[in-house]
Amino acid sequence: MTFKAIGQSAQTPSPERQSGDGMQHGASTATTQLRELSVPELRPVATPTPRHGRSLSPQGRQDHRASIAFECKVFFVAANYWRGNEGAEVESAVLAWWCDELEDWTKEQIVYAMRKFNRDNPRIKATPGDILAIMTKLRGSREAERMRAIPKPEEPKRDPVTAERAAEIMREVYGE
Repeated sequence: MTFKAIGQSAQTPSPERQSGDGMQHGASTATTQLRELSVPELRPVATPTPRHGRSLSPQGRQDHRASIAFECKVFFVAANYWRGNEGAEVESAVLAWWCDELEDWTKEQIVYAMRKFNRDNPRIKATPGDILAIMTKLRGSREAERMRAIPKPEEPKRDPVTAERAAEIMREVYGE
């Protein structure tokens, strides 16, 4: 892929000396010119999360958050997180926190990560960050496998720089 870009060529010293706001002795000027810039094709990179919650309608997002809250309650009860005396306000705040953190993931991904955390750490109380870490790690490893499976584009053949072209580049850069 080739782009046209405006670049600044080498600064050239100016022997003129002007008073006031003009050039001073030893000052230099720069010229701009249109240059071509060759950039290799880039492969698309996946987002860190699937951004599931953002792709839903407002009603769909509300339903998704309700299903996350339900799964969190099941997880909390199964892992003995709730003692029953927290109160409705605390329960709502905790569930809202978990929903805020997890809404970009599908319900299936969340449930899988919760169960995996509970299997791997049966006596530790999870935080939303623990569940996110599991999902992000799994997504990252899947994306890495997918990216490895994509054939890499061939590098364009480049002709070696001749001595004349090297000298020309040096003159452009250093202004000789």
